[in-house]
Amino acid sequence: MTIIALLLAPAHAEAPALDACCQAAAAADCPETIFAVGVESTQISSPTGTSVSGAWALSCGAGPAWDAGFRGTSSHSTTAGTVLGALSAEAVACFDAACRLPEGTCLRPTGGSAELARCDGRSAPGDQVFTGPLRPARGAVVVGSRVLGTTEPTAPPVAAAAIDATLPPAPELPCKPSSLRVASNSQVDAGNEALVSGSLAKALDHYRAALTMDRCNAVAWTALGDGLISAGRPHEARTALDLATQLMPTHAHAWTRLGDASELDGDRQAAVLAYQNALAHSPGYAPAAQGLDRVQ
Repeated sequence: MTIIALLLAPAHAEAPALDACCQAAAAADCPETIFAVGVESTQISSPTGTSVSGAWALSCGAGPAWDAGFRGTSSHSTTAGTVLGALSAEAVACFDAACRLPEGTCLRPTGGSAELARCDGRSAPGDQVFTGPLRPARGAVVVGSRVLGTTEPTAPPVAAAAIDATLPPAPELPCKPSSLRVASNSQVDAGNEALVSGSLAKALDHYRAALTMDRCNAVAWTALGDGLISAGRPHEARTALDLATQLMPTHAHAWTRLGDASELDGDRQAAVLAYQNALAHSPGYAPAAQGLDRVQ
């Protein structure tokens, strides 16, 4: 059972690729056009929030265009590049990977929404961040609900017998995130890159390293469980994924993968419960619905 979804975005087909990416990543929202504040946007603050007039419309296929008639609101004053409205981190990653944006820019999640900024971290003067030539849409690779802009793996999978299925110590609950969370997430990203390049054993080592830094990192537990399923070790995967669901109990992907691991481990009753939990938190989530159909 694969844990990698490769979603290409050929010319003139960015929106379907975006939709497919958002579905694979369990994104709750997937707009084809988002609106970002520009230098020329008018902002009027009041005790109830900030009204914004005029914004850059970032269309998935066409790129940015100034929309003088835009009217929107924000809870606080914003800076150029700030996306107005709620946007999940998964949807942000999919939009960045599957859609056309100005060359050298990246769309990044910021506390429930996003911002368009230069990928090199340098500040962009004026509205130049919106007006450069467009970079082509990249392929979106979804690994364990995390989106990577990369290519399809070519190396053969590692044999299950060669896999180290050791699990890090479980965290004490309720969990207190470590001060090393950023470094821990970097290890998860490194593991995802290793997985996409075909090195499952290396990926698992990175996920374990992430959990050594922060045992409360639910994304790392999910990624480790994903990798152990791929390695043919569903029993150990269940332990990792059970911890992931305890740490983020509303995450449909973690529940679905727990269902997959339970199903592969021969525990159909546990699989049914896990798939049902996934659908309770994300109604219509296709991987969970398909799993439930298999085991009922």
